Amino acid sequence: MYSVFYRRWQAEHRRLLPLRAEEYYARPKAVLTRAMRFIGVAPPTDEAGWAPILSPMIQLAGSRPKGGAPPMAAATRELLRTFYTPGLRELLGLLRDEPDAAEWRAWSEV
Repeated sequence: MYSVFYRRWQAEHRRLLPLRAEEYYARPKAVLTRAMRFIGVAPPTDEAGWAPILSPMIQLAGSRPKGGAPPMAAATRELLRTFYTPGLRELLGLLRDEPDAAEWRAWSEV
């Protein structure tokens, strides 16, 4: 539901860097490098520099069942899709000028 807040954030801040948590978990160095460059901080140039930033490893709150979470019920998935789709479409419109707009569209499945 970020689209509810995004326009306000744009009004309050000269620059924004929207990032997806899924991308961070998949490629933390790439996302952190992008964030560091955005704020004007040089990213580490070697593994020794990255070590204190990337450790300890990312831990998700709570516990997960062995073998992963059970599949979501189709009715629940459809209910969530119906609820979130309008906000996702609005957010995609707001992010259309971002360099990674295509990735946002692919991620959203909208």
